[in-house]
Amino acid sequence: MLNATKKKKVIVKCIDALKMLLASEVFIFASDYGKKGIDNLTTKQRISNRITSAANFKEFSNYNIFTGFGNVGEADLDTKETRELADVFLPATGCEWGKESTPRAHRGFKITDLTKKNTRKFFELKKFPANDPRQKGIKSMLVELRAHNHYTMAMGQHDNGQKLVWTKADGLTEVTWGSLYKSVALLAAAAAASKAIDLYKLPQVTSVNPSALVQTSFSPLSCCPIAIV
Repeated sequence: MLNATKKKKVIVKCIDALKMLLASEVFIFASDYGKKGIDNLTTKQRISNRITSAANFKEFSNYNIFTGFGNVGEADLDTKETRELADVFLPATGCEWGKESTPRAHRGFKITDLTKKNTRKFFELKKFPANDPRQKGIKSMLVELRAHNHYTMAMGQHDNGQKLVWTKADGLTEVTWGSLYKSVALLAAAAAASKAIDLYKLPQVTSVNPSALVQTSFSPLSCCPIAIV
């Protein structure tokens, strides 16, 4: 398994994370505690639920980031492999959070050249070869990049009882859309290779040169085709 250096988990108080987000002009809106999905809320309702002061913080409420507003984008690391390799490929940022079981799975950025057409990109593994009955028909989301017309849960509690925790709240690193998208694509390719190494018992890779992974339309191993959307 190709592993990035593991960092010690440090928990930041949610109120301090909220203050950082508000100072960075991040659009935060409230929703029902203990419920992840907010598809029932219209854009108008989300705007009316906007939090503009840390004084409005309530412990038993969910808080969400309306990505796109304020040029905010987010990388959502959906698998063990992408989380392990994220520090190798993604720009360092002072905005990191996630569920208690995956406390660094979300990374926030300020995208300096963000436009309305920059909405969402994601990378997923298509099903493995049909001759492998263990994986037939399975798709696995690797990583998502969200901006306009999307949101991400930032504080509160999921339906399954897991709470959101913050590990860094020092500010959002500024990046361009193109550079962040390339970093996310390279991360997805490396994660696909890592997953294949585990599945097919291939020789392990102990180091990686991100600049060597220049092809982003497929994984380094042909047994793991990646869908780019």
